Amino acid sequence: MGTRNAISKTTPVSPKTARDDYIVPVREIAGVSERRWGGGAAEEDRGTRSAGQAGLLKKAHEISVLCDAEVALIVFSTKGKLYEYSTDSSKLKGKIESLQRSQRHLMGEDLDPLSLKELGQLEQQLETSLKNIRTRKSQVMLDSIAELQEKEKSLRDQNKALEKEFLEKSKAKAQAQQAHWEQQQNQQQTSSSSPSSFLIPENLPTLNMGTYQARNNEEDEEAAHPQVRLGSSLLPPWMVRHLNGDTAVRKVIPLSMPSPQIATHNVTLLERYAFHRYITPMTKKHVQIDISSDTVCPWCFVGKKNLEKAIDISKDQFDFEVRWHPFFLEPSAPKEGIKKLEFYYKKFGAGQFDRMALRMTEIFRSLGFEYDTSGLTGSTLDSHRLITFAAKQGYDKQNALVDELFLNYFCQGKYIGDRQVLLDAAEKAGVEGAAEFLEDPNRGLKEVNEEFEKYSSRISGVPYFVINGKHGLSGGQPPEVFLRAFQAVANDTNAA
Repeated sequence: MGTRNAISKTTPVSPKTARDDYIVPVREIAGVSERRWGGGAAEEDRGTRSAGQAGLLKKAHEISVLCDAEVALIVFSTKGKLYEYSTDSSKLKGKIESLQRSQRHLMGEDLDPLSLKELGQLEQQLETSLKNIRTRKSQVMLDSIAELQEKEKSLRDQNKALEKEFLEKSKAKAQAQQAHWEQQQNQQQTSSSSPSSFLIPENLPTLNMGTYQARNNEEDEEAAHPQVRLGSSLLPPWMVRHLNGDTAVRKVIPLSMPSPQIATHNVTLLERYAFHRYITPMTKKHVQIDISSDTVCPWCFVGKKNLEKAIDISKDQFDFEVRWHPFFLEPSAPKEGIKKLEFYYKKFGAGQFDRMALRMTEIFRSLGFEYDTSGLTGSTLDSHRLITFAAKQGYDKQNALVDELFLNYFCQGKYIGDRQVLLDAAEKAGVEGAAEFLEDPNRGLKEVNEEFEKYSSRISGVPYFVINGKHGLSGGQPPEVFLRAFQAVANDTNAA
């Protein structure tokens, strides 16, 4: 190892004087040594290790005097360390031992000699490190989410373009089929006027179009299925077979009719209309749904959206009335509000909440919304006061207000403990008198407490749905579960 290389790796440690801001770069030191003492390659040329070491140590000492700094020198060979030198080896070894001791303390080792104050300082260092790590982790996660959102947007744009292209092709194909069908109809009109044969289901024989030509035992079949009277209307034989669940066997049946332009699918549509007319109930069954929820509960929002899908499917069969009742996930939450991430990290831990947030983001997107963890969280008492107040003006307004508050909190980063946010939501939902009501912090407290005791005091989590006072459902259930509950209500009504 040459002298030049050894000196170029020599590093000043801590200055002996008060000039703490004066640090001599390594390459400048090497340059000074080269200018002052020459190239320094003579030791290596002599071929003796001791002479080379002596020369290196001398130059290291001269550098320490020249730069007024402590210098450490370690000489290596291919077989390992040969020699080490320091102008003040005791200080360097002390610093090394101090660093090693600090490292052991950070690893949770050798803590017995530490005093209470030193343990507190060590704990504070660890908390600061964890905070920085979590901050960086959150930033990386947000960057990843933003990148995924960009990819999702790009995919949506591609899907829209493909959908538009598909619709255009479908429209062109439909127009071509329509033109072909019209051409066939024109050809049929100019051809023979003899009766035509159509392919129709056996259990849907006729709707009195022309003269029905019965063959073989079909007249006996008509006699075996006489028309049944339902109320003041007659139920034709094909309707009886449909209600009995007979399998439709398609065969060719000749029909004599004035015009051959009526196709088979026209018959089917008419028969479906007749079937709907005979079996659709005249009155809807009343369904009352009482929901216990909190306005900061994401699963309550998910359950509400799934319930709305089930209601939309069943609205022709049932008359729904939805009522909302208070529940408090965090009764001691501060009224002035606290940052959501700070609050939830403290409650669940950063790792667990990050996983929860990713899961909720996926669920919200499946419903067509974006889950937002920004903004404040806190006391929900005022929001429940306003929801209870809105019910006096109609449950439709109450339901609209709940929906608006959910959107504000989960999708727009707004704090629903803020007076103006509550007033804006009430205005959008059509709730009147909200400003005067919220002005008095005691108004509505009695009603909130009464509803909590009646509907929510015996449950431990939300959302909780009670249907017609008999069927209870817990959690953000999918629409299929609500549909089964509605069917149970219908069965209860029929049994009664």
